[in-house]
Amino acid sequence: MSNPWHSLLLKTDDSEAVSEALLTAFSASSYTRYNPFPGGSGTPPKLKMFIKHFVAPAQDGWTRILGDPDPAVLLTLNQSIPLLHGWLDDSGGSWQLIADGTVTDDPLAFSPYLKPGKTLDDLRRAQLGHAPVATVETDGLLPPDVQQLANARNVNPKQADKLMERVTSRLFGRLDKTSEGEASSMKNQARAMISGSGGPDWNSTTGRAVRAAADMMALPANWREPAWSDVRDAYQAARMLARNPKASLLPNERDALKTIPDAGQYIAVYVGKP
Repeated sequence: MSNPWHSLLLKTDDSEAVSEALLTAFSASSYTRYNPFPGGSGTPPKLKMFIKHFVAPAQDGWTRILGDPDPAVLLTLNQSIPLLHGWLDDSGGSWQLIADGTVTDDPLAFSPYLKPGKTLDDLRRAQLGHAPVATVETDGLLPPDVQQLANARNVNPKQADKLMERVTSRLFGRLDKTSEGEASSMKNQARAMISGSGGPDWNSTTGRAVRAAADMMALPANWREPAWSDVRDAYQAARMLARNPKASLLPNERDALKTIPDAGQYIAVYVGKP
């Protein structure tokens, strides 16, 4: 099962205010903030239920919140600014608008966010999966831990990826009684099971619909990426280096920090309750 993707977007460039509003909403719902990163006090053992967010630096006049939210808290967050919530997981995906304590996916509610030249009919077609979108290039088939082991043992990851690709092709590429579309779907599922990458399938029917709807709206460039897990790794690395510039980083932390060099500017909002 892949990890869920959530993106919360507010039309404001004050990310500090967004993080404060987020913390206020969590506090009102009996959550306690904690800091498990270098320099923090760790995770209190009494906490059993966790919500883990990062507030990204403002971009294109928007502030993005990453992480799997508490739906009840979203209803109380920053009542003065509507909140766009996009998500994609194994059960589905879509876009919602949260404002004044209500949630809606009615295309009419998104009209203030449409790109110039786009119409509500365009958005409706996109939501239904009737708008074409390009295929998203995925990473290699090797799981992250196997990728690290391959690097440590001087195994060429590209050659290993090709081997994994041949395995799925032989398993599903010659099924005479399977349609081309079904075979392709089965191969994609096999790749996901083998890789264990944990990311959402942006090339699935639902993933394409979520991307198509986003294409109709004037969203910031970072509406989809970076992924929460990459920000977590990069933020961990940034905090370690801030405390000790000579700190030794794990391979995934080094790679994440290269990809997200401004990770130290993200605001971690980690909360929990007993």
